[in-house]
Amino acid sequence: LLYKPVYDFFVPGNGLLDKIWSIVAVSIAAQLVTLPLCLYYFHQFPNYFIITNIIVIPLSNLIIYTGILALALGNIPWISLVVAKALSLMVWFLNAFIHWMGSLPFSVTRGIAITLPESLVLYLILISGAVFISGKKKKWLFVSISLMILLSGSFLRERFGQASKCIFTVYDSRGTGLYDFTAGGKSILVGGLTALKDPFFQETMVKSRWNTKVSGLFEFQHPLPSYCNNSFHYDGFSKKGNYIGFRGKRIAIISKPVPEKVVRKLEVEYLIISGSPKLKLKELMKHFKPGLVILDSSNPPWKVKAWMMEAHGLGIRCYSVSVSGAFREEF
Repeated sequence: LLYKPVYDFFVPGNGLLDKIWSIVAVSIAAQLVTLPLCLYYFHQFPNYFIITNIIVIPLSNLIIYTGILALALGNIPWISLVVAKALSLMVWFLNAFIHWMGSLPFSVTRGIAITLPESLVLYLILISGAVFISGKKKKWLFVSISLMILLSGSFLRERFGQASKCIFTVYDSRGTGLYDFTAGGKSILVGGLTALKDPFFQETMVKSRWNTKVSGLFEFQHPLPSYCNNSFHYDGFSKKGNYIGFRGKRIAIISKPVPEKVVRKLEVEYLIISGSPKLKLKELMKHFKPGLVILDSSNPPWKVKAWMMEAHGLGIRCYSVSVSGAFREEF
């Protein structure tokens, strides 16, 4: 459907140029067909796909034919060895070339987030546009333009919606506490940032950010570096010691036993227990009146189980990210 309209845009002057243009046309058509799925599932776009495919497509075909030849000549010792070596060399070069292209600056545009309805609308735009180019019927051009306006309106609505959206997340970050505060498309990350080196966690967190359409990231270790005087304030977010304020929500992070002296109970929306401190919830409740107790990933399973049982006995709402997965609250 898309190959012929793309191919007809240019008439090559010789046979070699025609072969190259045919590969380019196939690449563009294939990329357009897979574009909505690529953006929806992988949230990225390969910027150098045309240059890459000029090498990859013919080389892939050559590898397939060489592989078939290697199987056919498998019983002939010397010839099969030469063919196998050639096949191995071609596969190595293909992988090396793709890796090199991927390592070039600006090779991939990442962080593109679209919803399922938006991906379907994008498909309809491509189909109606292709039908218009093939048949020159103006009604399909009108349909395509109307869908583009609809898609643009959806993007604008999401963009303006970010300004009022606040999300608090406690990640299941495998042995460390990591907390994400998102507002207006910007995010502040607090906690054990070493978790970001974990490939599995990177994929989980990045997908979460794509789904919430976060456009920026500021990272601060917990506790904050000494030059910040262990406190930080930025656009509705404030942190002093183990206490955080975020868009009207109060959060306390407890990583060690609290002093016995009690002046008055501190009301907080979220009380995070981190770092496996030696304490009982009953004693902790003398100091805090939490809306929800959150046990992050830095606590061992046996302690989490004990705290969950104690919380149930005390009638306290308690959530464990290692048991139930990442905690996410939108307000």
